[in-house]
Amino acid sequence: MYKLNLHAHSLYSDGHCSIKTMAEKYKELGFTCAVITDHLYSSGLNGVLDTSKYSLNYTNFMHQLIEADAVSKELNFPIILGIERTFFKSEEVLCFGAEFIKELFNPLVDLNEFFNLKNTLNGVAIIAHPIAEKSIDMGIHDVVDGYESFNGGCPMFGTYRTLPTEFEKLTAFSNSDAHGIITLDRGYNLTETPITTETELIEYIKNKRPIKLFPI
Repeated sequence: MYKLNLHAHSLYSDGHCSIKTMAEKYKELGFTCAVITDHLYSSGLNGVLDTSKYSLNYTNFMHQLIEADAVSKELNFPIILGIERTFFKSEEVLCFGAEFIKELFNPLVDLNEFFNLKNTLNGVAIIAHPIAEKSIDMGIHDVVDGYESFNGGCPMFGTYRTLPTEFEKLTAFSNSDAHGIITLDRGYNLTETPITTETELIEYIKNKRPIKLFPI
């Protein structure tokens, strides 16, 4: 089995480590690849995108792609970039697929546009640390592929709230939400085959129920 974490941050947003440091730790811990998902903050679908140092902008994302490619070659270890985009100041969604992500630096008219871009540009999306009621009210659960069942080792559903039926069609994922190397292995998914490219990651996320999680 191979270890895969889909949620971690670097110095490009609010993480504490460089892409190289994060990738080195991913490799040391035996992950199949290094996945980095820095923040793209927004006040809403059609709101103003945050341009603070804690949020990616289009130019920085393009620089990040170049840096990740160089570090990947240096370490001989795959690095895959996604983003964590804010929706309506509350719910955040992990997005993968470089061409899809590039379009998310523009304001979106509505969730239908998000859904159409995702499908047209072969992207995928996972609700991060879900606020289930808000996702359902906004309809986000209808336009994503999965949700985080565990975030940083903590269950998102269970004792205090039950999994809503609207989430049952989605794939559950377990991610670390690491902002540094210390917590990188507090949540991950187990895959039967290695994930080494963006294309493999996207195919893995699509239609992958059930999947094995750590913690269980």
